[in-house]
This record gives sequence, structure tokens and C-alpha cells, in this order.
Amino acid sequence: MSEKKKEKKARPARPAKEPSELEKKIAELTGKADSFRAAIAARAGKGAAPASVFFVAFAWLLYCAAPTLYWGDSAELVSVSCNLGVAHSPGYPLFTQLSRLFALLPFDEFPFRANVMSALLTALAATMLYTVAVRMSRSVFAGLVTLAALAGCRSFVHFGLIAEVYAAHAALFAGALLLLALDRSRGSRPLVSGALLLIFIGFTHHLLMAFALGAAIIHLALLPGHRWRALAGPLLLLFGAAMINLFRAFDAIPSLILYSTWALVGIGAVYAGYLVFIGLKRKGLVRFISGALVILAAAAAVSLVFAYLPLASARGPVSDWWGPRNPVNFLNLLFLQGYESTLPADKMELLKRVDLKMFLGQMSPAMMALGLPGIILLFRKDWRTTLFAVLCGAGALAGSLLISHGKPDALRIQLFIVMSLFAGAGAAAVIGWRPLRGALWKAPFRLAAAALILFIISVNLTGADRRHMNRAGGARILGEAIINDVRTNSVVFIGTQTPGIMGYFRACEPDLFKRREIAVVPVSFLPFKWELDRLRRHYPDVLFPDTFLFEEEKPVFRVDDPARARYAVEIMRANPDRAYYSDFLFIPLEMGYRTVPRGAVYRIAPGDISPDEFDSLLEADSTPQWNAFGGSPRYISLDDSSAVNISSIHNERGKIYLDYGAQTGEEKYFKTAVKEFNLALKYDPLNSKALSNKGHCMFYFGQREKGLEMMRKALKLDPLDPQLHEALATVLFRQQTQKSISEAVALWTTAYALDPYNSRALHNIAGALVALGQRDAAIEYYNAASKLDPYYASPYINLARIYNQMGSCSKAVEVLDHAKEKRRDMLWLRIEIAEQYYNCRLQHLYAREVEEIMSEFDRDIELLYALAILFRNVGQHDNFARAVREIRSIDPEFPLQKFYSSLDCQRAITVLSELIKRIPDEPQLHLSLAISYGNCDEPDLAISTLRAASRRFPSHREQFNILIQRATNPGQPAPSDPYQPFIKE
Repeated sequence: MSEKKKEKKARPARPAKEPSELEKKIAELTGKADSFRAAIAARAGKGAAPASVFFVAFAWLLYCAAPTLYWGDSAELVSVSCNLGVAHSPGYPLFTQLSRLFALLPFDEFPFRANVMSALLTALAATMLYTVAVRMSRSVFAGLVTLAALAGCRSFVHFGLIAEVYAAHAALFAGALLLLALDRSRGSRPLVSGALLLIFIGFTHHLLMAFALGAAIIHLALLPGHRWRALAGPLLLLFGAAMINLFRAFDAIPSLILYSTWALVGIGAVYAGYLVFIGLKRKGLVRFISGALVILAAAAAVSLVFAYLPLASARGPVSDWWGPRNPVNFLNLLFLQGYESTLPADKMELLKRVDLKMFLGQMSPAMMALGLPGIILLFRKDWRTTLFAVLCGAGALAGSLLISHGKPDALRIQLFIVMSLFAGAGAAAVIGWRPLRGALWKAPFRLAAAALILFIISVNLTGADRRHMNRAGGARILGEAIINDVRTNSVVFIGTQTPGIMGYFRACEPDLFKRREIAVVPVSFLPFKWELDRLRRHYPDVLFPDTFLFEEEKPVFRVDDPARARYAVEIMRANPDRAYYSDFLFIPLEMGYRTVPRGAVYRIAPGDISPDEFDSLLEADSTPQWNAFGGSPRYISLDDSSAVNISSIHNERGKIYLDYGAQTGEEKYFKTAVKEFNLALKYDPLNSKALSNKGHCMFYFGQREKGLEMMRKALKLDPLDPQLHEALATVLFRQQTQKSISEAVALWTTAYALDPYNSRALHNIAGALVALGQRDAAIEYYNAASKLDPYYASPYINLARIYNQMGSCSKAVEVLDHAKEKRRDMLWLRIEIAEQYYNCRLQHLYAREVEEIMSEFDRDIELLYALAILFRNVGQHDNFARAVREIRSIDPEFPLQKFYSSLDCQRAITVLSELIKRIPDEPQLHLSLAISYGNCDEPDLAISTLRAASRRFPSHREQFNILIQRATNPGQPAPSDPYQPFIKE
């Protein structure tokens, strides 16, 4: 060591500077302020302050609550409460019985009574979370910031304004958190036991509480003393067994299930060894085990609430999911059977499920950032309870990433609650940070920190005003509109949007249904035997035939399934005296029915209705109006759910008019479709389906680049929607270039990856591969499509055509015979089979098939037209002419151009020439032949044909001469419809 350093070290320390009188005064006031704040915090966590928080929160929520029926599950839960039925999995018996108590409230609107319950429970949850924040951080400011964070959390507030299960879940979770905070990791038996009891009750209410139960088990293991650790073991075994069974119900990750089972066995062995250790080394083993058994007995007693489900089902209520009267259906209801496996397919899908935009809608980034110092502060105060909260939030986040849910924000309610608690504690930590305390010169920095926190709170409260919800009556308006738009003695097929709404009217206001004799059939439930039994029980006058259309080993709830549409067709054929409607487009035209808009619903009409009948149905249609609620002068508010649902209604209507325009080429249908799509985008500018469909319209209008731009933009808005991929692929495929077809294949492949049940996507991929000349690959995709949906006829037909082109008639016939076993009732499939028999020179099988077709199908225009096309294709011109004559005798205005419009010009000339030889007195045929000559660039033959027809048909000479004059003078505009003069005659 150098001499200077030794001298410096030996030098005596400088005496401390005596603080000034001002600094002494500031220190004294700071100490008093800290003591005062601590005293206020101690008193603010109990007594009048929490009561004031509760009454203010409840009054605000009650003022903002929805006044009547709301969308989605809320409507279903109200109907279950009204009729004491069984809600969707896992049944929600606790919610049903609680809401039934609130049904005794003296309010006119029954749904509002259940909404009051949600408001009360949400206010109670907010009050308990305020108390938790004050108690754990010892700061009133922390409690107030926590309330501000909860007020800005849209999901927390939203579920407190409608009848939903998440308000009760939030209250139970907040109660458990409060009891653990009061315990302060001391292991108080009443407080910890009470928290466990609330978690058990919450677990019977909603599976979201599983995350809290797992965190509670870890909390018990970390508490001092063996009595709680003795309890943690059996709880962990029961919890693990329940989770393994739940994953097994979804057939999810078999290897994980196997490893988890062995891990659970290992935990059981370790726990047994732990009990032996306590028995040998410690006293009180019997006391510990008996205490654990008491807690487990309480959990078993709480689970008795599920006994409500089979008892309610035995009554035959309106809502009766899974019909849990027998043990099998009861377990299916509890373990969420019927839902698709929702694990993410790859890392990209997992990243998309994070949904940062949704997070920002719940809490601002700055408010989230306050959570970090909040965690540090609370860990210093009570690390066990803080760890419990962190695990609950992390579990909710992980669950929302692994589970695809219609309301992903609902799965994260626990996470939002924990984030709000940490944000409140973080605000208190920043204000009370030691470097900002003490000296007078630090006061401005402290004030700046407080101002910054207040600014963060104000930003977080942006959009927190939910007063518009007290005018949210769109769901009730839609339900009343559907009932009013259908006629008596009808059947209404409903999709995913309105089952709860229709269930409410059936359960709570049944007179409307009884008076109009309306039967409501939920399409997504059709494969399930319990649902068919329920329908037969509720609608004895409607015949629901037995069917083998559904070959799924484990059917799932979905509506976009061809098998469900085919069963709906069977219902319509079994009950021909009824009118049929739907609230969405799900029966394609090839099944022999047309879907016609009629206000808020769609009329399902026979596919062979005359043009006049079709026009009259369209004239009866009008765009739904969304003005008044319940006939009162109050107006509907466009809350998020109302905007999305109303937008989807206009999108569905526009889609139907778009299909009409594509089939007929008439501009009026495209204009109506664009009008509906514009309305859909007005109500919900982020409706990707409406934007894609509008782009499809632009494509038909000739604005191809603009249309493709819209469809690509829609795909960016929602890249996980398989329908958007299919729509863009269809448009690109029509361009018939190598690049566009290859891109279409890629889009259809993505659509199939997003929806593995989509056999249509596989079929379209195969068709594109045929266009690219890849027959072998196309055959594989056609086989995969037919295997995925054995009743989908198009893959069989196109596969048979490929085999026929390859010269393999035996394979073509084999494929079609297999299709015939599945869809013997499909006319056009039978026509295809007969044509293949003829092409393969199996004349005896061809003749037999034609005879069977004529004997098994009604002799109407549809059958005659199909036979005419068959005879035309195989070259049996005499039979073709007979079929055409019979069609004209039934409908003299039947457009004969349908027989040749799909043919190339040379083939059309051949067909028409042969037909004129056999039906020479039909002027439309001569006109069609002249048009075909013109299409083949043979104007001289076209003019000579028109002149011969003018001489042959004196009564039409004037019309033919006009066409001749226009043909010989190309500068004159051609008539838009050359057939019109003859149709008028």
C-alpha cells in the first residue's frame, strides 16, 4: 500500500454534518405522514371504505347493465335460468341456481334480473380486490389504482353487465385471494381453509379455476408446518387425475398424457414416503391426515352441486345439453365432449393466439409496466401470496394460448385481475420509492411521478365508459324479427349466432312459439343422439328420421358440415307440409334447394321453383332495420357484440345475393350484394368476410385488381379464417394462369390446415392439380376428400372422370358404385353413373341405371332436365328430344338455351342440329343454332339460319328480320336478350 493511501486511511473520519432545522422539520413531517398513511391504509382495508367502493361500483354497473337479452352464451344462460335447464359444458349448475334466486327480483325484463346478479358479483369482486391491494401494499393509493385498472379492463366490466359466468368466477377468485392476503402466509386454518373452499366452489363453477387450484396446491406446500403439506399431496393427485382425463377427452398430445400419468404415479409414491417420514420422525400424523380428510370431504360436498344436472335433465327442459340423465352423458358434459381439439397446430398459430391487440384493449402498456415494481413490492411484503397470484395469472395466460375459445379474453380474466392488482401496487411503489422521499428538493420529482401515474390511469380509462350497454337490445330485436319473419307451421334451422336467443324465447316467452307453431332445430347439434331425442320430445309433430349420414366416432359441434345440411334435407323431405327457414346459408344449391333472404332469416325453397315464384320471394325480402328496442323510444346501441352480430347478418344476406349474381349474371343482384356488404362494414369495419365478399363482387364487376386487393386485405385482417383463403383461391383459380392456379393451391392447402374437416378444400386442390396436369396427385386428393366426407359426391364424380380419361373404366365404375352406396338419393350422381356406364360400353348397366333413376325419382322438371342432359351427352338424340318435349309441355317458358350454353360452339351446333331434326317447330332452337354459328365465327351460316327460320315461322318473321338486319349491320347494338321476343309469344 502506498504512503498516501496509508495516510488517507489513518486520517480520522469527518464528523457528520448537523442537519438544519428545516431538514429536521421535513424529516419529522415525513415520518408523521408515513405513520398517517399506514394508519389510513390499515383502516381503509376494512369498514366504511370497502363498503363505499362496493356501493359506488354496484351503482355504476347497475346503471350500465344491459336492459334485456344479450348475445351469445348470455342468452342461453338466461334461458337456462328461466327454465332450470342444463347449459353448455360443464353445465354451470351453481350459476343456474344463483341466477334463479335473482329471478325473484321485481323487474319486468327477465334477462335484466340475471344481469343484476352479474353486476352485484362484479362489484363484490372489485371491492375485494381493492381490499387485497390495500392490505398487501399498505397503501390506499394502490387500492384506488387497482380499481382504475379494473375499470379500464373492458372484459372485467363487460361480463359484469350481462348474464355471464365470468362475473361469479371473478368474485370467487377475488375472495380466495383476499383470504390468502389476510392470512399473510401464517397458515391460519380458518383463512386458508376458506380460500380452499372458495376455490373448490369455483372449480365446480368454471374450469378456469383449475389454474387457481394448481397455484393453491403450491401455496399449501410452501406454508410452514406439515399439516398443509399433508393436504397438498392428495389435492395434487386429484387435480392431476382430473387434468389428465380432460386432455384424454380431447385426444390431445398422447405422449404428454402418458408422461403425466407416470409423473402422477411418482408423486403418489413420494407422498406415501412423506407420510411415512412424518409418522416416524414427527408427532401428529393422525391429526394432519384427519385435517386433510376434512378438507377433502368439504370438496366432495361442494361437488354435490353437480347433482342438479341429471335432476334438471329428467324434467325435459328447453336447454338440455348432452341430456345428462345417464352416467355416460353426464361425464361427456363435464369433460367438454363435442368440442374440437383446440391445441395450436404450430408455433405460428401459438404466436397469433397471443393477440397483443386484445391485451392493449384491456390495459395500456404503461399500466402493464407498473406491474413490475408492483410484483417486487408485494414479494417483499408477502411472497407466498404474491407467488400464488403470479401462478394464477401465468396459468390463465398459458390456458388461453393452448385453448381456442370464442371469447379468448374471458379465459384471461384471472390474468387481468392479477395484472390490475400488480399495477396498483406498482403505482404505490413508485410514489413511495425511497430515493424520492426525504429532502425537499426531491418533492418535484415525486409530484412528477404522481402526475405521470395519473396520466397513465387516464389513458387506461379511455374507452371505459360502458353506458351504451344500457341500450343494448340488438339480440332481442333479432329474435323478435326472426319469429315475425317466419310463417306458422314452420321449421327454423339455426346456426351458431341465435341458439341462445331462440332458446330464451322458447323457455321464457313460449306463447310466441306455441301460437306460431315454430320448431327450432340447432344445426350444430344434429349428429348427437341426445339432441335428436330432445327434438323428438319437444316437437312430436315433426318427423326427425333416423340417419346414418353421421359416421363421426366423436362428433363435434359445428355448422359448416355437409352431413348436417344433408340431414336437414332429409327432415324437409320427411315433412313436406311445413315451411323451412334458416338464420344462415348452409344448404347448397346442388342439394336441390334455394336459400332466399327474407328479412332477418332465409327461406329455404325447392330448387325447381319457377322464376315468377322466385321473384315473388325476393320481392318479399327487405333489409332488417335495427332502430327501436322493445318498441320504446330508446334506440339500439352499437356495442361491440351487437355491431359484430348485426354486421354478420348483412354479410350473410350479401353472400346470398352474390351467389345469385354469379349464377345468373344479373347486375341487380350484385348491386344488392354490395349494398349489404357496405352495411356490414358500416357496423363492423373489421368484418373480414364482408370485405372479402365485397372484393368478390368487384371481381365480377370487372374491377379485378381492386377486388383482389380487397380480398388480400381481408386475409391480412384475419389470416386464421379458412373461408377467406378459400374465397381468394376460387377467384385466382378462375384466372386460369399457371401462377394463379399455383397460388390457389397454396391457399386451399392453408384452408385445409386451418380446418382439417374441410373436404371441399381437398376437392378444390385436386381440381387445380388436374388443371396443372398433375393427375396422380389429384387422384390422391380426391381420395382424401371422399374419405374425409364419404357422403360428398363431387370427389367421386371427378375421380371417375379422371379414371375414364386415363382409359380405366373399371376403376371409374368402381368409384361411382361406391358413391352410389352412400348417396343413392342424389340425382346428378346417378346421372353421372349412367353416363360412365355408357362411356365404358356397359350398355346393360346403363339401361338398368336409367330405369332405376326413372322409378326412384319423381317425374318432374328436375328429373327430365337431368335425363335430357344425360341423353345429350351420350348422343341418344331421340331420347333427348323426347325429354325436351316433355319439359316444354310442363313449362312452355323453360329456357332451351340451358341445354347447350355450357358446350363449346361446335358441340352446341351438333346438338342443336340433331334436336331441330326431331323438333323442327320450335323457333327458339333455330335462334339458338344461329347464335352458335355466330359464336363459331360463321356469320354467313348464322344469317342463312335466321332467314330460313323467318320463312318457316311467319308469326315470328318480324322478330327474325330484326335480328337479320342487326346481324348484317354489325354497327347496331345487339339486343341484351335475343330470346325475349319468343318468350313473350
